[in-house]
Amino acid sequence: MNTPRLEHSAAVLVALRAVACRHYAITERKVFGCPPFFVVQRMMACVYGQQIALKLPQLAVTALLETHGCTFVQPFGRHPMQRWLAFEADSPAFASLEDLFEESLSFVRELPAKE
Repeated sequence: MNTPRLEHSAAVLVALRAVACRHYAITERKVFGCPPFFVVQRMMACVYGQQIALKLPQLAVTALLETHGCTFVQPFGRHPMQRWLAFEADSPAFASLEDLFEESLSFVRELPAKE
């Protein structure tokens, strides 16, 4: 199956890197052409087109969906991904990027180990 190539926002990636670089446990990789960030072998954040996507507790995602510009992550138009919030730089959520990143980091670190 061929998926279209998606161009990622350099400015959004720089903003996410600026937050991620404060944590020694965060690693940046390349997955499916998407620049993601991992902690403990789990993806916790990425840049998807013009959006930042963060893995967060479902209650946080549900609350943030009320914020202008916040949506579920839907890679290549597929089904929305639960516990993944996406927003662009013009969303009010972008002003809280540092706090949301910290929440994502804590959440992903505490997920049970994969079997």
